Amino acid sequence: MAWVKRGGGTGTGPYGRQALPTTGAPTPRRPAPPVPGPADSPEPSPAAPGVAPAYRVSQYSEVRNHKILLDLLAQGVRAGREPVLSMYYQDALATFGADSVHFTAACQGQAGAGTHYQHTVAGGRFRTPD
Repeated sequence: MAWVKRGGGTGTGPYGRQALPTTGAPTPRRPAPPVPGPADSPEPSPAAPGVAPAYRVSQYSEVRNHKILLDLLAQGVRAGREPVLSMYYQDALATFGADSVHFTAACQGQAGAGTHYQHTVAGGRFRTPD
């Protein structure tokens, strides 16, 4: 069977091999993406003064990371190390604050400090089923 050209035409139109005639009209371009300005930039969440970052979490991953930090600090204390000498002490202090009950419990070596934090932070909305 031989190949048969369908649709007719000379091959000189827009789908042919010849160049299209220019009309002098500008070539349409994509609009440039908007440049973020002061009105478009996300506002930092207003933090109440004196509230530690660990108690202003918005994602479960943050809660999990803070729980792990408390567990590691408490584990080191139970192993006989001073909490101040732990490599996690400064991070936990900055995250929870010196007056946090969870930070204080971890510095005393209480094993449930991280779990208690996870169960009580933000009204328990990040609690995982036991």
